[in-house]
Amino acid sequence: MDSISLDEIKKDATMGLRSKGSAIFYSCIVLSVSGDKIILSIPTFRDPAVETKRKVELKILNDSGDFGPTLYIGTVNELFANSVEVRVTSKQKYEERRRSIRVPCELRVRYMDPKNADETWYTTYSINMSPGGMKMFSSRFHKEGDSLIFQFYVPEGYSARNLLVRGTVLRIKKVTGINYIHQISPKGQSYRKYIINVSFEGLSAADYFGMTRYIYTNTRC
Repeated sequence: MDSISLDEIKKDATMGLRSKGSAIFYSCIVLSVSGDKIILSIPTFRDPAVETKRKVELKILNDSGDFGPTLYIGTVNELFANSVEVRVTSKQKYEERRRSIRVPCELRVRYMDPKNADETWYTTYSINMSPGGMKMFSSRFHKEGDSLIFQFYVPEGYSARNLLVRGTVLRIKKVTGINYIHQISPKGQSYRKYIINVSFEGLSAADYFGMTRYIYTNTRC
């Protein structure tokens, strides 16, 4: 069988790596390409994909911060101290329904509406999240197309950085059948008046992988 051509993958390019069929890509740097084999740096947040004989999927991250249209499928061939060798067995044009598959998670979320002059920050909880957007509860009504500002504390080495992300409301649905009168704690029922789908806008490649680290850190066991 002829080997796969990987001429379009260049040294020092950034690629996303994930277990085959998994939800989130993890950032790797291409160290070398030879024939059908790619040697990549091991992700900072070590994904379960990084083990010998595991089936993996790869995508190139473009300068614009978007993934390229080609999905590379292969197997982890060998592990080194700071790198991993993947043998690519096939490639195909593949577009996901959304830029990243969302991970079910109940994470505390802080956001504000820039239209409000008092710049009040609201607290709610997510239903699912990806580096490209999320579904969340809200006690406040927001129109489709509204712009919101979200605040995340993203792991950065041994500390964290404050990442502000702009998001656009895609859909909103009123939640029915909840008694809002008996509100005991900040995480009672009243924050669940609406379910909102939000798409994050204008993320750089660094911020995209920062959001990946945020989700990974807060959802792993």
